[in-house]
Amino acid sequence: KGIHLLSSEDGFNWKMDKIILTLSNSVSQGYGTHFDSLNTVVWDAYRKYYRTFLRFNYQRGIRDIQTQFSYNLKKWEDPSTLYYNILYEKKDMMLRCYYMSNIWAHPNNGYFIGFPSGQSGDYREQQTIDLMVSRDGVHWDVLEQTWLGE
Repeated sequence: KGIHLLSSEDGFNWKMDKIILTLSNSVSQGYGTHFDSLNTVVWDAYRKYYRTFLRFNYQRGIRDIQTQFSYNLKKWEDPSTLYYNILYEKKDMMLRCYYMSNIWAHPNNGYFIGFPSGQSGDYREQQTIDLMVSRDGVHWDVLEQTWLGE
């Protein structure tokens, strides 16, 4: 149903504070919005705002990551999908269908670092994990591709 904010005083016992992102905040999608993967919300200390990285479905089997930001976890700017500059050799490259973002913000220099996992359409036997970096959270240089599975 959305992204929940949790809090803990000791790092072991957690309580749910509130929902900070719901279906109404995401881009209108042909196949629907799903919060069933590793969606992340990070604090960007360099720019002083929160940024989300969420699963986005154009249609069944065609996935990507969308991002948006907020200064207060209440009002979110319009989301956009990520743009990729593939820097490794492109032979044998499959269509990127990133499923989970695995992205975090470096606290001191404004860079984002991600290890997104992906697959080719609905073929889960062709999983990948890439290494990518971004200065703005939207435009990414994909540096390395690691194949998992067959």
